[in-house]
Amino acid sequence: MASKTATNNPKSVLVVDDDAELCGLIGEVLKGTADFRVEAVHDGRRGLELAWEPRFDLIILDVMLPVVDGFEVLKQIRKRSRVPVILLTSRTERQDRVTGLDSGADDYLPKRFWPEELLARVRAVLRWSAVSLLTSSTLTLASDQIRTVIALNGETGGYTAALLTDLS
Repeated sequence: MASKTATNNPKSVLVVDDDAELCGLIGEVLKGTADFRVEAVHDGRRGLELAWEPRFDLIILDVMLPVVDGFEVLKQIRKRSRVPVILLTSRTERQDRVTGLDSGADDYLPKRFWPEELLARVRAVLRWSAVSLLTSSTLTLASDQIRTVIALNGETGGYTAALLTDLS
């Protein structure tokens, strides 16, 4: 496994899976080999509630969930957010994979996976999403002697030079 590297800005990952033991394993892999904060929930409704909060850098989502299934959760996430989503599921049929990816998932990984592969896919999806955000966004800087305003896609709320450095 890769060695642990400390960063000043750990990535926050939401895991939505009804298998608490698997959630624990994913948390160990992400926290033990890299600098991630991991939160897990076990049903689709709660996962959707948290997914709409802007504090997560990535969501790992099961398809077969109680209350609301993962495909519906993904569909609802995509109506309001571009947060990267990796579907992690025991549904391995070709049509399930196509449906998941066409519905907006950034990756699709069967549940029989190697921890190193999951970690590699998490890193890759985070890299892609950072590049996508920068290449599809318009950055505007307006400065005077008192303040500097950073606008991303015309919105000025919450963007700092540190955030933009992390995205590059």
